[in-house]
Amino acid sequence: MLTTLLSAIVIGLFTMWILVTVLNHIGPTRRWVRAIVNYDICAVIPIWTFFAPQPGRTDLYLLYRDRDADGEITLWRDVLLERRRSWRSFWNARRRIGKGVVDVAPSLTANTEYKSRATVSKKKVLEFPYLLLLNYVCQQPADFRAVMRQFAVARTRGHGTEAEPEVVFLSAFHRLR
Repeated sequence: MLTTLLSAIVIGLFTMWILVTVLNHIGPTRRWVRAIVNYDICAVIPIWTFFAPQPGRTDLYLLYRDRDADGEITLWRDVLLERRRSWRSFWNARRRIGKGVVDVAPSLTANTEYKSRATVSKKKVLEFPYLLLLNYVCQQPADFRAVMRQFAVARTRGHGTEAEPEVVFLSAFHRLR
């Protein structure tokens, strides 16, 4: 009798916890649940705001091109950031690369405008986001005659748009070897 009572209490508590958690993620009921969450000093009721406070509305692309000793410049090449695959939904360590680009790109593009002859300050070249992307881009396959490499961050206005990508950051050329 005692084990049945304890089992009913435990099942009831877990049912209430799941119900309050679900209601905490639904917009109209969130205000009601906030009254309960304000007294939750142990943070037992979770809230997962993966895209908060504002979801991303653009797609970012990391591009690079090479220059040879004669000054010839190759076409822009896209660094293939891991795209979604249904069979890799649960674990895909390579998606961290794309996440890294998305995380560091805003710090590169803050207070900068793309110009055809963009100059990158020495201060920005020594910052972590710049060095991180430069290192990753320099690991990509190079043209056999390449001596220098340049990278750019471009964005489009989300999935399904037909607009041309907008370059939001352009690096200087850097020696490969």
